[in-house]
Amino acid sequence: MSMSNSLNRNSPRLSKGMSLIEMMIALVAGLVVIGAVLTFTVATVRAYNENIRSTRLTQDLRTGMNLAVREIRRSGYDAASVNRIFSATSPSSFTALSAVQASTGCVIYRYDRGVGAIGDAPAATELRGIRLNSTTGTLQMDATSSSIDCSGTGSSWVDLTDPNVVNVTRFEPTVRDLPFCVPIDHRVVAGVDQYDFATGTTRNLLLNLTGSLRADSTLSRSIVDSVRVRAENVVFTTNSLTPCS
Repeated sequence: MSMSNSLNRNSPRLSKGMSLIEMMIALVAGLVVIGAVLTFTVATVRAYNENIRSTRLTQDLRTGMNLAVREIRRSGYDAASVNRIFSATSPSSFTALSAVQASTGCVIYRYDRGVGAIGDAPAATELRGIRLNSTTGTLQMDATSSSIDCSGTGSSWVDLTDPNVVNVTRFEPTVRDLPFCVPIDHRVVAGVDQYDFATGTTRNLLLNLTGSLRADSTLSRSIVDSVRVRAENVVFTTNSLTPCS
């Protein structure tokens, strides 16, 4: 009985353990799995950080663009324009808008803000401007109601974008005029057709804004927006016998 137990304890089947080769293979397999997990984790964190930076850049550019769009949209606004409909005076004159399409893009415009008597046509002193300051890399506005100098360095220009976050490299405004002629009335007087017409132009601006992150200049975004100015340049023609062609 004792001899049988001794043989069982010394049996090769019972005493055999993991060999060195098997252990190395297990270690290598484990390292491969751990390496794959680490690679995936690092790639995920990197993609997340890049998405956060990209979102912040886009939001800052969009904030500056939205401010410019809202301002330009009301160019030429005149509170008393409704009183001049069907008169010889243009009820809504598109006043003092110009666009400089260069490396330092600039838009100059004005609208009635109550300087003097509210309801008057926009005065020469009711000027505003939006520009790219290529020195500071910011989109800026001048709302001083005085003459606008697109290349000026005075304190009247205030930033619309954060210079610590975004470096604005491009602001290009492009004016697009679209003429129109609309018959607004038709009647027969003594057997003769007579018409009244509204003629003028609608103004649209295409704005292109490009910038990069201060912390990572390789991350750049461009935003394009179109602005339709609400104050159209309208002239009413009374008793014209020539229809719109």
